[in-house]
Amino acid sequence: MEIWRVVSSNDNYLVSNLGKIRHKKKKKALVPVYDKDGYQTVKLYRNGKYKTVKVHRIVAFEFCKGYDETKEVDHINRIRNDNRAINLQWLTHAQNNARKAEYGK
Repeated sequence: MEIWRVVSSNDNYLVSNLGKIRHKKKKKALVPVYDKDGYQTVKLYRNGKYKTVKVHRIVAFEFCKGYDETKEVDHINRIRNDNRAINLQWLTHAQNNARKAEYGK
């Protein structure tokens, strides 16, 4: 079941546990683009400016427990465009690097 929550950092948008982001009033889904590292990003508009953000970080912040500013988001199945909350977890930098070494990504 898809669950929608307001994006804490920009209340003009909603994010779902399935990794989708849409404009709150317009109900229009944002189309992500890929950054140079293969992660999906979207541009969120607020106060006359756009800010590019990574989709997996928004989903993890709103749906995954364990956030603290020193942690990074890990894609459990190693697929960078699988931004479902069930596939994301917060890890320390050392833990994330260990998983990258283990899986080669």
